[in-house]
Amino acid sequence: MPLPPIIDPHMHQWSPRTTPRPVTPVVRMFGWSPTWTRRMLHLTFPRSARAFVGAVDHVAADYLPADYQGDGDGLPIEGVVHVEAGWQARTPEGLAEETAWLESLPHNDFILGIVGAADLESPKLDAQLDAHSAASARFRGVRDKLACSPARGVMDWNTDSRLLHNPAWHRGYARLGERGLSFDAWMYSHQLPAFRSVAANHPETSVVLCHMGTPVGFGGPHGGLSESERHDLRARWRDEMMALAELSHVHVKLSGFLMPVVGWGLHTDAPASVDAIVERIGPPTLDVIRWFGAERCMFASNFPMDKVSTTLSNLFQAFDRITAAHSESERTDLFAGTARRFYRL
Repeated sequence: MPLPPIIDPHMHQWSPRTTPRPVTPVVRMFGWSPTWTRRMLHLTFPRSARAFVGAVDHVAADYLPADYQGDGDGLPIEGVVHVEAGWQARTPEGLAEETAWLESLPHNDFILGIVGAADLESPKLDAQLDAHSAASARFRGVRDKLACSPARGVMDWNTDSRLLHNPAWHRGYARLGERGLSFDAWMYSHQLPAFRSVAANHPETSVVLCHMGTPVGFGGPHGGLSESERHDLRARWRDEMMALAELSHVHVKLSGFLMPVVGWGLHTDAPASVDAIVERIGPPTLDVIRWFGAERCMFASNFPMDKVSTTLSNLFQAFDRITAAHSESERTDLFAGTARRFYRL
């Protein structure tokens, strides 16, 4: 069965040497030597950050339109949605510089939509959103990286563990819906109950859960969890995802389950084969499709973050095999239709 047309609704572009990213100081100083760059990143970045990405090399290297298109050669990819990628702005208003930078890239016509970063707590949120909209007609919504964890060795992407309970943040979240913008929600699975409350209270804001809720240690050791604790985590993840599925305006990205933080360890012997991917992520992926329905699920690559574990071709071939028993209309939604509708492409 041939692959259906693909819209990849979650990918990133970056150039650490020329744009402000967390690794930029090291790359600018030592970029002349891959060996020294690797050594300095190991010295300057916390162990939790190194464990999260799996290999520092691919976050220190450029990933631009030609790189993604090369990775996708031979796949029927009709377009992508770019999701904010850690632009280090001097001010909240400066976060729109990433959107403007994307517009400046050559050969960027395959980017159909842009999800930017914004400070939802800020009283100047509207100015931030206006700046994104002025920078690109492709701007569709905002992602806020909510992921933080008390677990040992797990990287925090947000230092405010109470953010989901902050009234100012709730107002910003609601403001997105008022402006017709969507929200990309990325968190670890223990944060799902708090987010469900937010989503339930603001059904006017269209939301997509990134990376199936990122249950840390779902597939193997990460974060210091024992096998018994991982068993409990998998059960809680299933309960929390089924509860979230009851909210009809919540969508899910079937992505990110190859990140090292999920625990499969595929990055240690990359690139993972199609068989290896299907064996590991097939069952939870089918569960999520069953709970949410194909019309609210979208396959996504999370490249180049998941490139540490496999190739783009192997990933989409695995998605294809996982859904071989689904109907043509369901597969159309999973590979492109849901993303087109959600992001208004």
